[in-house]
Amino acid sequence: MIMHENSVRTLRSIAFVAAAALLVVACQSDAPDDEGGAAADEETTVVVAISDDLSTVDPQGGTGIIDRNVLQNVTDGIIRRNGETGELIPHIATEWELSDDELVWSITLRDDVTFHNGDHFTAEDLKASIDRMNHPNLGGTLGENFFVVEETRIIDDYHVELHLSEPAPLLMLFAERLLLAPKSWIEDIGYEVYSSREPAPGLGAYRLVEWDRGNEIVFEAFDDYFLGRPQIDRVIFRVIPDEAARVAALRAGEVDVVDQLSPVQVDQVEGDEALKVVPSLSMARVRVSIDQRKPPFDILELRQAINYAIDVDTIIDELLPGAVRTPAGLVPQELGFNPDLEPYEYDPDRARELLAEAGFPDGIGPVEFSVYPSYSQSEEAAQAIQSYLAEVGIQTEIRVYEAADFVTRKQEKHDNPAGLGPLMLDGHSGGNTFHGYHFYQNVVNCVQGSVTHAGYGCHDDIDALHDEAVATWAKNPERTIEVLQEAEVLLQQHAWAGFLYQVPALYAMAADLDWQPSPAEQSQLRFASWAN
Repeated sequence: MIMHENSVRTLRSIAFVAAAALLVVACQSDAPDDEGGAAADEETTVVVAISDDLSTVDPQGGTGIIDRNVLQNVTDGIIRRNGETGELIPHIATEWELSDDELVWSITLRDDVTFHNGDHFTAEDLKASIDRMNHPNLGGTLGENFFVVEETRIIDDYHVELHLSEPAPLLMLFAERLLLAPKSWIEDIGYEVYSSREPAPGLGAYRLVEWDRGNEIVFEAFDDYFLGRPQIDRVIFRVIPDEAARVAALRAGEVDVVDQLSPVQVDQVEGDEALKVVPSLSMARVRVSIDQRKPPFDILELRQAINYAIDVDTIIDELLPGAVRTPAGLVPQELGFNPDLEPYEYDPDRARELLAEAGFPDGIGPVEFSVYPSYSQSEEAAQAIQSYLAEVGIQTEIRVYEAADFVTRKQEKHDNPAGLGPLMLDGHSGGNTFHGYHFYQNVVNCVQGSVTHAGYGCHDDIDALHDEAVATWAKNPERTIEVLQEAEVLLQQHAWAGFLYQVPALYAMAADLDWQPSPAEQSQLRFASWAN
């Protein structure tokens, strides 16, 4: 049973505040700080409470939300994105151009970037980073997007050409998350995910100095960061799995920031004058992923029954005020979202009819319902979904995994169907591209090498639309949008997943901390400062 808590006072205006927050993020400058960061005579620290630990300190090998959010402080991608418009803007890459045949990307790089180990960044490091991410042993979050790079051709120290095996007009959308590592380090550690707790050298605003597994990750400001030393000297990410304990630590002054604050905790934080709630636009969406590769969930009617069985609106009202229904795979901020598509209605009688049509008039189960814990209220939502499914005859057994274990099992599931249950409460962060292509390429597409492939069911008609979306983007982006909207219709018709909601992104923090989290949920602390 879901326990209702009245905690929606602030959330009524979140849509307006989040929009304003986007403008703040868009205006956060990449220009160096003329003051050289924090005052030298007083060290400043920010402690961030997070729900789970890293799976690795390898910036190119992390696959989970926590990995990406934390390690974005250690190293940078070659481009950045305007938080308001989603437009790509220069960062380490100052210019990029696609050839007329769409087979060569020409990239110009900055000449003043240094890694934490003292290596000067050049085109050699970019080539080594791409080659490593392309290696089949790595299994990182972006490797599948760069498989089309046949050769990284070095023109000189600060100019490269990416020669492609096929047209890839969208490749630079992923370059923000092409996290760079020095060639010397890559030569030392090779092409497996780095498993050591020793710091991996990046070139970001902070360098990792300690990883106490299961407890905390410690960063110190990098004096030679090419955009200027950040104002916060020391950042600590402290692992506190229980949300109530995270909020208690915040109220006690033991931590300064709590990410993934659930709406039910808002009133508690707002009642403390020393704290504030900061909303951010989340690109994350949660679903019930369904393994469609074998019986019984290869039956369409059974998957449709799951969608009709779940009262998503009630789950949102009682657990996640501020969340938004997702009728299919995309969220409204993404290119290709279909505004005319209505979500499945809650209709348990129709769910029972479909269950009988699927050949299960007496129901099925129990089957494992695997839960990824890193989204707000994941366990509570899973319990509610379990109850709704049971009402129509679909019996499940919930198993909650640690985030790193879930991700590992999800990767192994390509070859080992026993890696997780046939039903999984997980989701997708949007990939920070603001483009529906990312979802269809990395989550829905039938390419077996995709490490984030979570639907485990191939549909050729959807894949054909994905291919057309890629082919039309450079010269006919309007057609790309139409194609992705068509794909959304098919995704819903196939009942590819149990479609749930877009997650509200709420942060609780000390009132005198000046920091607006990124719309793409990246905890970039280089933008933070304490009020004078």
